[in-house]
Amino acid sequence: MYLPAARHFEISEQTRSLLKHAASTTSVSSEKVVSEDGKKLKPSAVLEHAKEARRRIREMWSSFEVGERQIGTKRIFDIEQDDWLEERILVEIDAKSFGQGAIRECFRMKEVNMQERSVPQSPNPDQEVVSFGDISPSARSVGSDEGSEGGFFLVANSLLEMRHSERRRLYVAKRSMQDFQDLDQHRHDCSVDVMHQAMAKHYAELYNQSLRTKLQGDSGHFPHLIDFLLTHMIELEDGRTFGAEAFLFGNYIKHNNNSGGTMGAKKTPQTFSYFTFVKSGRSLMVVDIQGIDDIYTDPVIHFLPCHASGSFRKADSSVNLGIRGFALFLWSHRYNDVDRTLGLPVFALARSELETPVPEQGTCIRDLNAGVGVWDLTSRSGHGNSNVGSSDKVLLSSAPDLDLRASSWDLSFNRPKSSVALPLDLVEAACHMEIAAMYHEGRLSPNAASLRTRAELEAAIFHTAEAAKQGLPEALLALARLASDMDHSDFLPQVSSTDAERPLCLALLKTASNLGVLAAHGAVARLLVDGVYSDKTEEALLVAANCLEKYASDASETGTVPPEPLKHEVCCRHGCSFGWDAHGWEPHSAYARAAELYEHELRSRPGSWAKSRELWSLAAECALEDPRLAKQAMRYTEKAEQEELEEAPAPCDEADRQDALVLRLQGDLQERFQKFAAAFTSAEDALERLLQLAELAANTAAPDASEDLPTAPLKDAGGSSAAPLKEAEVDEDIWALLG
Repeated sequence: MYLPAARHFEISEQTRSLLKHAASTTSVSSEKVVSEDGKKLKPSAVLEHAKEARRRIREMWSSFEVGERQIGTKRIFDIEQDDWLEERILVEIDAKSFGQGAIRECFRMKEVNMQERSVPQSPNPDQEVVSFGDISPSARSVGSDEGSEGGFFLVANSLLEMRHSERRRLYVAKRSMQDFQDLDQHRHDCSVDVMHQAMAKHYAELYNQSLRTKLQGDSGHFPHLIDFLLTHMIELEDGRTFGAEAFLFGNYIKHNNNSGGTMGAKKTPQTFSYFTFVKSGRSLMVVDIQGIDDIYTDPVIHFLPCHASGSFRKADSSVNLGIRGFALFLWSHRYNDVDRTLGLPVFALARSELETPVPEQGTCIRDLNAGVGVWDLTSRSGHGNSNVGSSDKVLLSSAPDLDLRASSWDLSFNRPKSSVALPLDLVEAACHMEIAAMYHEGRLSPNAASLRTRAELEAAIFHTAEAAKQGLPEALLALARLASDMDHSDFLPQVSSTDAERPLCLALLKTASNLGVLAAHGAVARLLVDGVYSDKTEEALLVAANCLEKYASDASETGTVPPEPLKHEVCCRHGCSFGWDAHGWEPHSAYARAAELYEHELRSRPGSWAKSRELWSLAAECALEDPRLAKQAMRYTEKAEQEELEEAPAPCDEADRQDALVLRLQGDLQERFQKFAAAFTSAEDALERLLQLAELAANTAAPDASEDLPTAPLKDAGGSSAAPLKEAEVDEDIWALLG
């Protein structure tokens, strides 16, 4: 169970350090202290600030309009036990809100002591009350001299804060401004907010632990720790619900938002967001970091519900952008010293992105989904950032830091089939693809979709390639389309390629096919069968036959259909074929074409005849499922049964095929040829003599050349050679046979 840290009700680490430094000086009244922002402050000035803070706190709560006391239930989410802890309380909630945000409004709330049945009274702003709060006796025994460390620190601490009994019961109650009247929905929303903040607090503890470990033994640095307020939910007996958290006084600062915006130069909040993404195995990211000093509240968590566990699996909300939320932060985040200290990996960005400043703020979710640009890349001056119209082209090979040779790509992925649409090891690749898609859609630029800058197009190519290198199926198909000479108007139409990228196109499609992408099966088969981007070698045709069989098998499967993933659980181009599904195959025709390949082009391979019969049978089964293909099914069946009608010749070696001679003659022609061949040593010699005589007859320029032709050896009854045959002695029917 994560309880509120004591720091929630104390001064910040920066102020504590400032006060200690001032108290340790010999001349407290004259010593000037330099704060982190460069301002010189006297200790007396620090005390004045503390007094002013306390006065403003009292003023804020002095206008509290006491409402009716109500009995309710306080519910706190224990993230370790994945369960809710409950207790009965009495509360008073202010009648009017004192602040509003984009989604919620805030009310002052006081918790009633159930034993005393009393509410802490609003403090009198004119009464000076000095309370040492939770400071240990050893610290108090130092003395009350403001010139000493203990006295100065204790007085400042007491002036800054309310009484311990008061401050532990002053809360801020929050409710939605839109759907709070829908009691069930608002109750769910409040519980989700509480669970999200509990999860953020859990990761803050992990962040602090990791930072302490990394800086252990480093005397030159001290850990800059963070924390989140512990929130709980108040359920009143009338059905209303509120989210509640401890009241903190100070200036709230927003450091980033949930749509890629970064506010200010402080590195710790940005690193914490990135830390949560890495530490969670790329399953969630805590963003919208805001609060006082390094005590944060009201975070937003982008996460993938399919990879969540326990109660958090049902803690989805409208502000969860999932993969797009991850991508927006990663696109705007710049690797910093704190990232390096924690040993966080680098998320690859294009050269043009690294050369541009970080966007200082993002758009709201509504504008982002409507296509309003987050950041204008065209504002960057420099070479290569000119606008590219719809009719202009940017070569794929012009993208910097990108090798498009197929031999330089390692496309061997051994990934088991996953039960979810997007495995965790592909989340980072999906973020790259999401960034490329947002460049295409104009979400990262205010320009029209048909007008991209060269830098944007190069960045889109870079992120598509990064996603493909990690084996994301839709990225493999997208980059293959860009590397082809085929239409890709649905994705980066301004990019063109040359013949040098065609081998990469085929290699990417083969990889997608090996990963089980249906459209890739058919596309690879079509390119190889037609001899596009590759010669029609036996090896290529064998790959084509295998792809045809896989396509027909997968396309005709009628098993259990996996559930459709939520929109934010995958990249926006998840399942997109980028035009590769226009290959023209149907399951029955794919089986039939594979059968033809084994029957003809691959007939020299062992078992090819039996394989072709099997594929013809499968083609017939697929065709029979459609009544319109009845005639086609009959033809496939005849092909499958052809083996029973005519025995296929036994396979033989290449040398045997060259030496074998098969001569089939019908009727009396066979008998007459046998009589003619009887005068020769073999039938081959007889046929050779006939061919020589045929050539002689066709040669009208040398009518007497027959006398000089070599003669085939003849045999008589005694085995001696006989006289050569003359042209007139050859049977006329045999001449007719030879044409």
